[in-house]
Amino acid sequence: MVGMSRLFAAFAFAERSPFDRVRLVVAVAYAALVLAVALMVLAVETFSADPGFVGVWLVFVTSPTSLLIMPALALFDDLPIVFGQIAFYVVALSAGTFHTWLVWPRRRVFPELG
Repeated sequence: MVGMSRLFAAFAFAERSPFDRVRLVVAVAYAALVLAVALMVLAVETFSADPGFVGVWLVFVTSPTSLLIMPALALFDDLPIVFGQIAFYVVALSAGTFHTWLVWPRRRVFPELG
């Protein structure tokens, strides 16, 4: 149990990078951009008679991760189109969440390890 309290203390008093605020602003702005584009694409698909290629914007914003996962959407070709659309949004928003997690500022718990 002593080891757990040492680890908790290490996390609580970890060093912060001078760029943490910048990384936080970039991560939140990117997450807001992905959510706004997803809502825009959903609104155009729902209310437009001819949505065209509006989904490309969501893929563009969340690339390259979404481009790696998009071929898996072929598994939904035999199901009704609603399931394919839901899978598209889940994949794109998951890719955006992954990108946000990559940019999110983290504390250096053990700076002596590098």
